[in-house]
Amino acid sequence: MFKFFTILFVGLVLLGNGCAKQAKVSEPTAPSTAINQPMAPVEKTETNFLPKPKPVIPADTPKAPTATVYTVKVSNFSFSPAKLTINKGDKVIWQHDDAVAHTIVSVGNFSSPVLSRGDKFDFVFNQAGEFNYYCSIHPSMTGKIIVK
Repeated sequence: MFKFFTILFVGLVLLGNGCAKQAKVSEPTAPSTAINQPMAPVEKTETNFLPKPKPVIPADTPKAPTATVYTVKVSNFSFSPAKLTINKGDKVIWQHDDAVAHTIVSVGNFSSPVLSRGDKFDFVFNQAGEFNYYCSIHPSMTGKIIVK
């Protein structure tokens, strides 16, 4: 029985030594200096840069309508023309040419500061409808812009 335990003990020792051996792990090394070197600049040549293509616009593409600019004179305690019909996107410029101060007010739509002779006020009409306006200093001065 002593012989059996001796053989068993020697076997376990040998087996333990064999299992205890592990694969050798190498220590991390510094990266190669070639990887850390800056790249040489690349020269622009016709072979490595293609021109940007121009967009192709079909001939039958409708052009966006251009806005029209209208002028309303503010003179002699009146707006001239007092009624103006325009299209959406058009601009109206009120040109003040009177000796007294005036304003241009369309409640809920636009309101100018107090204007003196030579001042201008403009508004671009982007919605269809009828826009009544007046001078808040002289409420009898009225006008209307109709936008189609």
